[in-house]
Amino acid sequence: PLLVSSTSCKLVTFQNVSLDIPFSREQLCIKIIMNSKHLYDVIKEFESSNVEEVVVEGSGNLLLKGSNSHGLLIHEFPKEMMETFSIRASQQKYKFSDFLLSKKAWNLSHKICLRIDHNGVLSLQFMIETDPVQFIDFRFVPLV
Repeated sequence: PLLVSSTSCKLVTFQNVSLDIPFSREQLCIKIIMNSKHLYDVIKEFESSNVEEVVVEGSGNLLLKGSNSHGLLIHEFPKEMMETFSIRASQQKYKFSDFLLSKKAWNLSHKICLRIDHNGVLSLQFMIETDPVQFIDFRFVPLV
């Protein structure tokens, strides 16, 4: 017997639209550089707990607070875990689903630079150890 298989594919393309989110490197409220694994472990825990929103807070240390329908998860990162640590008092809220958009970069990265500017724009810059080293930058606007 002769078996015939067939595959269909539909491709939709879009015009090149700039989605650049303005980010002010000169006016940062938070800038930390650390091993990305530490932060990614928290993201995975938030994901398994069905977190809907994440608050990134800078005071003495870096705090990540995830909220879901059952309550609040809080993770504190002491300065000693960070290669670079610069924080002015700041607190911003983001959709957790935005963090998941960068999941592949979390898996590939060695270090992460987390920055929040004076407008609350969050930049997650991942360092990927290749030859040469490459950087992937995700930007998120805060919830209002």
